[in-house]
Amino acid sequence: MCYYLITYCEFRCGHHVPTRRHYLDCNRSVCKISARHKSFEHNCLAECDQEMLVDQHLVMERDRGDCDACRGVTPATVVEGANGHSDSDGSGAENSGVDE
Repeated sequence: MCYYLITYCEFRCGHHVPTRRHYLDCNRSVCKISARHKSFEHNCLAECDQEMLVDQHLVMERDRGDCDACRGVTPATVVEGANGHSDSDGSGAENSGVDE
C-alpha cells in the first residue's frame, strides 16, 4: 500500500520540525492508489487495497540549535516534497496532522 513519508529536523530543544512530505508508491497492481493499479476491468473493491497506509515519520536531520518556536521566531513553513507532492497537490490526501 502507498503512503507518505514525513521527514523532520530534530533540534537541540527536542522539538521535531517537518521538512518534507514524500509520496511513496507501492507499485502494486492491486493497490487502487498506485500508479501501477490494474488498468483493465476488474472487481476493484474486492481485489484491491483501497486506502493508504498511515503516514510514516523519520528524523533525517539534526540541528545543534533550538527551533524557531523556542527562539521566539515565527516558525518557517513546511517545504513541498522533493518529488513535487504536497498538501495542495490535488491528490485528495489529507494533511498528515503532524504536531511539532
